[in-house]
This record gives sequence, C-alpha cells and structure tokens, in this order.
Amino acid sequence: MIKFRAWDKKTKTMYEVKSIVFTLQSMLCVNKKAVYPERTLYLDDDDTILMQYTGLKDKNGVEIFEGDVVIAWSQGVKGTFEIKRRIDGLWLLYPSWKDGQFWYLSPTEDGCETIEIIGNIYELESVEE
Repeated sequence: MIKFRAWDKKTKTMYEVKSIVFTLQSMLCVNKKAVYPERTLYLDDDDTILMQYTGLKDKNGVEIFEGDVVIAWSQGVKGTFEIKRRIDGLWLLYPSWKDGQFWYLSPTEDGCETIEIIGNIYELESVEE
C-alpha cells in the first residue's frame, strides 16, 4: 500500500496524509482523521515535506517512513541511520556505507527485527555518523 505523511515546517507538526489532490497549479494533502487536527497542506511551497511509507515495520511494529531515524543491527554492528531514498526497490539508509557494510531495507524482508525507529529527521537534532 502506498502511504504518505507530511511535515509542516511552519507548525513543526507531522500529519498523516489521507488523500492527495492534484490540480493544474499545485498539489495538496488532506488529512481528515479525527486523531489529528483537520488540515489541508499545500505542497507548492517549501514549508511542507512529503514522505513515503517504506512498506515495512520496525521491531515494535511501527511503520517505517522516509525521513525516519533508526537504530539498526547487523552481524554484531550497530548504527544510527536515516531512511533516505528508494533505489531499485531498496530503501537506502544514510550513511549507506558504515563499518564495512552496505546498509539498506528491502521490501521483501519479513519484518525488520533489527531496526528500531527513534524519531525522524525533523524532530531530532542530528543523525549520528
């Protein structure tokens, strides 16, 4: 399933996107879920950032989105990474090359038992390198 969330730089608020409407001049996201404040975000300005769901969940069952900051473990090595971009079906972690390993998420993985979300790049100060 394709899902998005949106970060509003002005209010410093993350919104769940319920629908995206394309017009001739702009694109807007509409959120009408009762848990979140009702809000229409216009994506034709630089104050709204759209992030895509990876289709994967972390070890706690939390959905992993582009822009999330995660702690990942692999072969005894642990690191803090940002979910960066999708290339050829893989979600690259940033930094992608760390401790002699290439770090990525694959949509074919059955759960991400070695990944835990600790926040996102807009609400955390920085990603450890």
